[in-house]
Amino acid sequence: MPLTLPFTKPGLTTRGDRNTCCDKFEIWLDTGESFGNESATEERRQMLLRHLHELKFQDLECFCWPNRCHCETLAVRANRERRTL
Repeated sequence: MPLTLPFTKPGLTTRGDRNTCCDKFEIWLDTGESFGNESATEERRQMLLRHLHELKFQDLECFCWPNRCHCETLAVRANRERRTL
């Protein structure tokens, strides 16, 4: 399952840019708003939401650490989601 952030920018270096990308990721997960980004498809979003429970109690690593990262959002949501059968 690809966990890459669909809102990255080439040369992402500033905290403001990182925060903007992470904010957009959270909004995309909640609403499906793609902000015109072709990588942020509804199919990709639904797949991620369907498999979110698989990330529960998992250690997610990203090159962003120790800066803000979309993996933090995934980890928090995975550990608060309840899977109903």
